[in-house]
Amino acid sequence: MIGLYLNTKDKLKELTALRYIDMEGGEEPKIFPAAFINFHPINHEQLHQGGTQADITFDIRLQFTPYLRSEGNTPVAQLDKLADSMQLIEEVKTKLINEDIPGISSIYIIREHIQKKGASYEAPLTFKGRIEWNP
Repeated sequence: MIGLYLNTKDKLKELTALRYIDMEGGEEPKIFPAAFINFHPINHEQLHQGGTQADITFDIRLQFTPYLRSEGNTPVAQLDKLADSMQLIEEVKTKLINEDIPGISSIYIIREHIQKKGASYEAPLTFKGRIEWNP
């Protein structure tokens, strides 16, 4: 599974706006925007000739800081920064769905959410895909 993590990290590195990428549960970032990758347990199905296949679920948790209010008196520069952060969410989804990740095919998104958490915004994105393994 470490190979899938590394391939996912490499794909996300292509988005130059992301400044920090790690496994979920890693160090809290000091630079933003950040992405945390988490793979759910994989249940393989046996194929002919010893191979296996599985549907896979994984999360990309995007984190942005600082929390920016979008009230009537919020400076335009802050609102522009917030809009850039929201655009990055769309770029991550588009990148993974349109290009796949080496080792994971047919990727689609099943859940997305945005929330304020502490002094930052978080956008957990949950994807599904398909993997195959042949000895």
